[in-house]
Amino acid sequence: MQRPPVGATIPDGMDGAPVVLGADPVLTAELQREVEQLREAVRARQQIGVAVGLLAHRLDCSPEDAWSVLSRTSQTINVKVREIARVLGDAQAGRLRPDDADIVRRLAEHLPGWPVRRG
Repeated sequence: MQRPPVGATIPDGMDGAPVVLGADPVLTAELQREVEQLREAVRARQQIGVAVGLLAHRLDCSPEDAWSVLSRTSQTINVKVREIARVLGDAQAGRLRPDDADIVRRLAEHLPGWPVRRG
């Protein structure tokens, strides 16, 4: 995504008054952090959607039921849903990281027969 040039104006999201980018380094840094947080949220939501689809297919259930399984598993093993979703997607794609081993082990205990591919 292309960044607006320094000096461009955008609404500040509060009162609609324009903000000149680059004029206030603190505001610019805050906006950059917010944009990165929003990008991360979109990535996590996409991974969660993929994980729900994988579980629904594997468990032959509705997406709602798959979400319930994902949510309950998260609570049971005390791992955030977005992290479980990432690991499930990575396992399916064969690109697990070495530091995922503990989560994979705990998932295997709660999702018997889950096909885990190691990359």
